[in-house]
Amino acid sequence: MRNFTILLFIFFVFFLLIAWLAPESMFIFFYIYLALLIAAICLISYLGWLRGFLILLAFILLPFLVEYLFSALKLPLFETSTIIYLSTRKITLPVTTANLILIFNTPTIFICSLVFSQKLKNYFNLRSYPKIFLVIFASILIALNFINTGAQNFSPINGFKWLIIALAVNVIAAKLFKFKVETADLFKEFPIVLYLLILSLNYIITANYYLLIFMGVLAILYLISLYNEHQYKKITEQV
Repeated sequence: MRNFTILLFIFFVFFLLIAWLAPESMFIFFYIYLALLIAAICLISYLGWLRGFLILLAFILLPFLVEYLFSALKLPLFETSTIIYLSTRKITLPVTTANLILIFNTPTIFICSLVFSQKLKNYFNLRSYPKIFLVIFASILIALNFINTGAQNFSPINGFKWLIIALAVNVIAAKLFKFKVETADLFKEFPIVLYLLILSLNYIITANYYLLIFMGVLAILYLISLYNEHQYKKITEQV
């Protein structure tokens, strides 16, 4: 599984570069699909087969269902849902590539944000209320992905909407959060790298300079945590 995941990651980077240089929807679909596949493998390796599979299903289905429920209740910010939006476009089989990208990208961001939050929880050595930290921080990372920003505007409304969705989904899935300490480092790190690469590319393409700065801060925190872990392992090996 380790070698297979590394091979998938190589192809992910390959399609990511192609999508950056030639932003065709088919290439974007391939790198998003590979990202979801890698994130799913890492999640299952991190949580175990049963919990990992159940949370994967939750992250695929619940965001759209929660959004549809809030839309049906006519709550503010939820005038239309993604499901209603897709259905009004009169989709015929096969499903369009653009819609597949949206469907695959959402659970990928949920998985990567959860793993990233676990990484930072360990970095800050949070022992009390760890699941509350995971739910809140992972939801914030997810919301950042949906904030509409540009060179001349900043509209966080959509981000607030998905923050509410992410909080609801993560609270429901939090009952299954139980990370395995003995998980190989590869499966702990790949989702974070996927998160940083995907979002950084999106922000570069759309000129989201505000969030690019935030992504830089996250990348620095991630590198510091890696260095701290390396030093800790070095010290323990000497002892």
